[in-house]
Amino acid sequence: MLGYNLTGRKVLIRVPQNDPSFEQFVSLPFIKGVTERETGRTMIILGSNAHHIEAMQYQFHGVLWTQSDEEEIKRFGDTIRWINVGDTKNGFIGIDYNPLEVSSAGVAKNAKDIHFLAQTLVEQQFDPKKRLFLLNPPYIREREEGKALRRAGIDILGEIAKSDESGILKIINRMS
Repeated sequence: MLGYNLTGRKVLIRVPQNDPSFEQFVSLPFIKGVTERETGRTMIILGSNAHHIEAMQYQFHGVLWTQSDEEEIKRFGDTIRWINVGDTKNGFIGIDYNPLEVSSAGVAKNAKDIHFLAQTLVEQQFDPKKRLFLLNPPYIREREEGKALRRAGIDILGEIAKSDESGILKIINRMS
């Protein structure tokens, strides 16, 4: 179950698969964001209940969303979707992550993507002490790879931004 209260700007979810330490954040306000790979160009979606792809139309190359009775096509270009849950000091950054997706799915696919996005967000003045979670898109549910990173003590945005991406890769590869 996922609900968004535009007036209170709160996410209301109940996901039994998440750990209690992750669930403590579910009533905090959030913003959505998307960052283009390689360039770091970032768009933040404020005060809107629009989906990432709605806001991205005509802003990034390769974004496409078409719907018909037969099919729905979604392409997010060369971008990575993420959310900032909480304010500037509290909460976490959630990155949509799926190593098996196509490159136009708008998700981080590997350690390089995770490292790059962490560096970009720190450079853009996001709190380096915020925790980072790998989410299972399209849900706000933590992936097993993210839980493994946390168990290894690799879950702080600034630490991931400064780290060698090979350490992240080793932990993620153990999950495969």
